[in-house]
Amino acid sequence: MKEATIVRRVLAVCQQQGWFAWKTPGSASQMDGIPDVIAIRDGRVVFLEAKRPGEEPTPKQRHRMRQLESFGARCAVVFSGGDAKAFLEQFS
Repeated sequence: MKEATIVRRVLAVCQQQGWFAWKTPGSASQMDGIPDVIAIRDGRVVFLEAKRPGEEPTPKQRHRMRQLESFGARCAVVFSGGDAKAFLEQFS
């Protein structure tokens, strides 16, 4: 399965769970390592890095997620829409 398919499923789950979510655009002006999906609900911001099963975040992505968490955001690596749903349900 392509990572883009996983991202679409993650976005759909976010919206179904009542989150305002979007895919971060990949561009030269974007900060390296920012997770694929940003979602906001009830004043909480979460970041989701979508990966194909068996893949891992790069060291830069891991660093960026730790940095975001140091500012109070929550981050997760997700391999499916089900993973995203399980992560988001902890905030219900």
